[in-house]
Amino acid sequence: MYCSQCGRKIGAEAAYCPHCGRPVGSLVGPAGPPPAPPPEAPASPAAPRVTGPIPHVPSHLTEAILVTVFCCMPFGIVAIVYAAQVNGRLEAGDVAGAQSASRSASNWCWASFWSIVALGIIWGFFALIGIANS
Repeated sequence: MYCSQCGRKIGAEAAYCPHCGRPVGSLVGPAGPPPAPPPEAPASPAAPRVTGPIPHVPSHLTEAILVTVFCCMPFGIVAIVYAAQVNGRLEAGDVAGAQSASRSASNWCWASFWSIVALGIIWGFFALIGIANS
């Protein structure tokens, strides 16, 4: 006999399927073909998993917090979000995703830093023009 839910073979004396627990009343006899097993989800090629030791990927969380406080807050917040994803992705075994999040966090940290430098230069330029005109 075969189970109508999981499709596995069961003994004739079983009251329940030992594999999935379905009652005997829903079992198909030997005359009928066993139902096809449910399709397995395909493995995601975008996120390879690591089985060995987890490599070190910097999260840049400290830098992200510092640029949020001292430089450009909107860019710093985005950097914090990416930095916070690094460790979770490493624990899940997604090294490529962790490296991508680390690069994004670093890029947003630098964008925050250089935006405050650019604003300082622009402010200094206008201050010099104001001093020269007075």
